[in-house]
Amino acid sequence: MKTYIISSSDVKYEANISMEDTPLEIVKNFCEENPDDAQYIFSNEKAHQQLLRDGELDEAVSVFELRDVEGHPVRAEWGEPLCQQPDIKEGIAELEAEDMPICFVCSVVAIVA
Repeated sequence: MKTYIISSSDVKYEANISMEDTPLEIVKNFCEENPDDAQYIFSNEKAHQQLLRDGELDEAVSVFELRDVEGHPVRAEWGEPLCQQPDIKEGIAELEAEDMPICFVCSVVAIVA
């Protein structure tokens, strides 16, 4: 599915995602497919390396949110496939019905030890 990932600095990147993937898998795939652009969805290089190396991020602070038809955020659970998140599925269905782009705001923060 064609979507957009929007960084915390409001820059939009095109991405193809699968509803069967978790947000964590989507971010990892985005990093592999768009290494130059991926750096902008991370709070810093430590967060980028921590995700790539260990598959970890601070879930309490990191954000993966769908923007609904009114522009409101719909927070996704990092470890759940999108297809198993009713609010996300409903939001995407509404966006598709209105022929609006599917956009996820993403910001990844490292775990502080």
